Amino acid sequence: MTVSPFDSDIYGSLFADGELNALFSDEAAVRTMVAFEVVLARVEARLQIIPASAADAIERAAAAFTPDMDGIAAGTAQAGVPVVPLIRQLRGSWLLGGGGAAPAEEPTRISPLKVTP
Repeated sequence: MTVSPFDSDIYGSLFADGELNALFSDEAAVRTMVAFEVVLARVEARLQIIPASAADAIERAAAAFTPDMDGIAAGTAQAGVPVVPLIRQLRGSWLLGGGGAAPAEEPTRISPLKVTP
């Protein structure tokens, strides 16, 4: 269990507010990882690694995708990172193929404010 002043009922409002908390929430992190997969598909299509129609399908599926957050939490406990269970869900949902799982996690740590889902 982690302890943070951000989670404190007494001190929490000194460090963050609801809007800021939402930017760094688990849901926002997952949205960022899904957005990364869409961008990755677009780049792969531009480089002719995958067909443009596949990138279009991934983008449409991403818009309709609803992650199982409990499943991601349970999978993270096993894998040590959330991107592994997320990619499994995406593959089941989109039949997503290819792409590396590890890079998708990094944008959530370094740029949660830059990605607009």
